[in-house]
Amino acid sequence: MGMLPSASLNEQGFGLYEPAGGSAPDIAGKNIANPIAQILSLALLLRYSLDADEAATAIENAINRALEEGVRTGDLARGTAAVSTDEMGDIIARYVAEGV
Repeated sequence: MGMLPSASLNEQGFGLYEPAGGSAPDIAGKNIANPIAQILSLALLLRYSLDADEAATAIENAINRALEEGVRTGDLARGTAAVSTDEMGDIIARYVAEGV
């Protein structure tokens, strides 16, 4: 499941932000990967390296709304309709823009 972000930080605020987990070459280019960990890694960057807590929170809230509304990529769908990587990203971006 592509849900876990990670951050490797130092005291000066520089960090390496990336999803935790593997690269999943078997699904590369198929538009079926779950982008949430990558998007949450951006939220960590905004919060811890750029002091943009409001923007980070907006991303987190948008992801929460998407999940609460049942939006799922294939790894999470379990018997329900799945959205593509692009669709999940577009939904989250729309919710951020709407200020959810």
